[in-house]
Amino acid sequence: MKLSVYLETTVISYLAAGMSENPTTALRQAVTRRWWEQERHRYDLFVSEAVENECRRGDPLQARKRLTLIEGATIAHAEQEHNGTSGKVGSPWRVA
Repeated sequence: MKLSVYLETTVISYLAAGMSENPTTALRQAVTRRWWEQERHRYDLFVSEAVENECRRGDPLQARKRLTLIEGATIAHAEQEHNGTSGKVGSPWRVA
C-alpha cells in the first residue's frame, strides 16, 4: 500500500509555471519538479476540491496545465458533518 500525499495549490503552480527569476522561488520550483519527476509515482496523490477550483482560475493556458497535472490525483471532498463527540468536528475529508 502506498503512502498518501496531499498536494496543495503551490505545488501544482510551481510545476505549471515557467522558471522564476527569483532565486528562492526558482529553487523551490526545481525541488518540486525533481520530486514530481522522480518520487510522485511512489504515492497516492490527493487534492481538495478547493485546490481543484484554484487550479481552474486565472490564465486559461496555465489553468489547463494545472488541471492536467492533477488529473491522476484523487479529489478529497470536504465533509460538512459533525461527528457528534464532544462537539469536535471529525475528519474534514472524505475520498470519493
